[in-house]
Amino acid sequence: MLKNTLNRNIKNILMAIGRIAFGTFLSVVVYVIVYFLGEWLSRRFLDVNQYDMHWGISLQYAIFCFSIVMLVENTIFILVRNKRIHYIVMISSCVLSFFTAFFIGSIMIRPYRTLLLCISGIVGVVISTIYLITCRKRMISTQPKR
Repeated sequence: MLKNTLNRNIKNILMAIGRIAFGTFLSVVVYVIVYFLGEWLSRRFLDVNQYDMHWGISLQYAIFCFSIVMLVENTIFILVRNKRIHYIVMISSCVLSFFTAFFIGSIMIRPYRTLLLCISGIVGVVISTIYLITCRKRMISTQPKR
C-alpha cells in the first residue's frame, strides 16, 4: 500500500515537472515564432533595410530572460492551486516579459522591434497559461472521486 502511494506521488511529481518543462518550451517556441513571423512580415511588406549585430545579441538575451520568467511562472502555476493567484501570476508574467523586452531592446532606436518582442512575450505567456489550464482541467477531471 505504501509502495503504491509512493509510486503514485513520484509519478505526479514527474508529471508536474514534465508539464512545467513543456509549458516553458511551448511558450519560448511561440515567443520565437511570433517574433520571427513579425520580422518576416515586416521585411516582406515594409521597407526595412537596417540590420546590425547588436540586435541579435539583444534578442538572445531577451529569449534567455523570457525563458527564466516562464519557468518561474509555470512552476508557480503548477504548485499553487488558488485561481486568483493564477491570474496574478499570469498578469505579472506578461508585465515582466513586457519590461524585459523594453530593458533589453532599446525603444528609442528600434521601437517596432521592441514592440514586437513585447507582443511575442505576451502571446507566449497566454499560450503557456492556456496549456497549463487545460492540463489542470484534464488532471482534475481524471482524478478518482474519494
